[in-house]
Amino acid sequence: MKEIKTKAILSIGDVEVEIGFYDTALAREIADKLPLCTVMEEYGGREYCGEELPFVPENKQENQTYFDVGDFVYWGKGNALAFFYAEGDSKAVPSGVAVIGKILSDLSELKIMPTQIKVTLSKQ
Repeated sequence: MKEIKTKAILSIGDVEVEIGFYDTALAREIADKLPLCTVMEEYGGREYCGEELPFVPENKQENQTYFDVGDFVYWGKGNALAFFYAEGDSKAVPSGVAVIGKILSDLSELKIMPTQIKVTLSKQ
């Protein structure tokens, strides 16, 4: 299991979700840029993906082509953050992602969010 280095809060209206950032160069670089605000769209009944980040990380990692429920990821192709809250039809991510953290909170509230959400990610 990867070590969690930094914790953050993903605020969606009055719902707060705790995120643990792993101790990797990419995760540290993104955590150092917090707070970040973005609009995220729901896809495939399994994930939310945000708008393009206002910076391009230097410490990109190799892409992983699958996910685990609760993964918090950097999607290099879209230069965006995303998270997976359910399995959906498949755990495949054809374009690849870099897992930078894990959702530490209960995922049940994320399953009933609207298809578009405005979020703020800030250090805890």
